[in-house]
Amino acid sequence: MKLSVNNLMVLVLVAIAAMYALGFLSPINDKYKEELDAYMAESEAKVDSLNNHITILNLENDLLQAQIDSAYAALDVEEEKRKQERDAFNRKISELSKLTPSELTSYFTNRYNR
Repeated sequence: MKLSVNNLMVLVLVAIAAMYALGFLSPINDKYKEELDAYMAESEAKVDSLNNHITILNLENDLLQAQIDSAYAALDVEEEKRKQERDAFNRKISELSKLTPSELTSYFTNRYNR
């Protein structure tokens, strides 16, 4: 009996269908399903670990940002102090520049004799 390629393909498909129907391929499917489930569980564990790591990094980022904001606030306070000192110095220089030579001599004499 001579089988053609088409007949052979039909025969193989019928054999596979019969094996599915009788449950012969279920252990193979179960094996692959178990492997897939294990892979999915491992993948989910990795995703959870990465999400935890991202959360920790976000918390550290927030902490660093708070420290940066605090440093900028401290700089603003120091800049304001320096501005007040500069303004006071400029006022004093302005007052001294209005003094006559005899008043300047008297000012410095009193200042260094204290």
